[in-house]
Amino acid sequence: FGEYRYSSPKNNTKFIRHVLSKRNRQSDLFELNFCVYNKGLRRCLIANVVEYAISHNVQSLDFGLLHKHQPFKLSTFNSNSLKKLTLRVRLEEFAMELGCWDLPCLTTLFLKYPDFDLTKGNQISDSWFTCLPSLRDLGLENWDLSISSFSFSIPDLTTLRLSNCILPKMVLDLPSLITLDLHNVNLPYDMSDMISTLIHLQNLTISLPFIQDHVISCSRPLLNLNIRTNSSHYDSGSGYIIVFAPKICNFTSYGIFATTFGVPELETVNIRLQGWFQGLQSSKEEIYHRLTNMFPGLGNAKTLTFDLESIKVTSYTYIQLILEISLYLVYL
Repeated sequence: FGEYRYSSPKNNTKFIRHVLSKRNRQSDLFELNFCVYNKGLRRCLIANVVEYAISHNVQSLDFGLLHKHQPFKLSTFNSNSLKKLTLRVRLEEFAMELGCWDLPCLTTLFLKYPDFDLTKGNQISDSWFTCLPSLRDLGLENWDLSISSFSFSIPDLTTLRLSNCILPKMVLDLPSLITLDLHNVNLPYDMSDMISTLIHLQNLTISLPFIQDHVISCSRPLLNLNIRTNSSHYDSGSGYIIVFAPKICNFTSYGIFATTFGVPELETVNIRLQGWFQGLQSSKEEIYHRLTNMFPGLGNAKTLTFDLESIKVTSYTYIQLILEISLYLVYL
């Protein structure tokens, strides 16, 4: 159900009640998506939709209210069948509840603090996660994790995705983590301490809001490293990214930045620039030279691949670019 941006609340309510009342009540519900902009829906109707899904053994619930509303209790979503839960709503703080939510089968959880309310203490409690015994995949967006009482300790978590979050100051206690995705977060210059305890980390994706200097050091078997940069800040300067990961295999770059790889041998390097140049003010010649300046840092790769956009990065001809790459590789 959704998004109902322009239709009347009365018609929306009537339609939702009609669908649920006419559905076979004996049939379980596998997945429900309910993300509504319209603020005229009554809270009792919204509660009934969630209750209906849970009473019909829903396994996947995507629930969001994209307008201002009263916060929900965690217990609203208690279920013995839910395996995947996505919430884009305000939630009451755990301290206001008598107990934690009860989701024994939940493996995947995504929580987004609503965009309309970012100025009002978007803090989260770590106790929300410690009572989820089956949780393996966690995504958080628009949350402040830097409060002193927050501790990131989820022993069985294998995948963590953070977007527009303020990171905690302590080391991440996630011994089973395999995949870490950091998008637009406040990363330190040296990320070594942050990932040093992630002994099983294999996939690391970093999306940098600004092109700044960073050091990424990992002695563990980090197989895949992806770095994305924001082209909107490209004209204001360039950063330098240093990577020390002797067991890394594959590196993908989305954007242009200077880099040094302290890696004996890379299997594959991918240069991806599709859609990256929109809004750039730099001249094509300058962009071209910055791109070719990346090659020395990636010269130990067995396979170097480009997408079409990176080949057509400037008005230089395809043949000229291929010749320059070939001459460089011969030089190596």
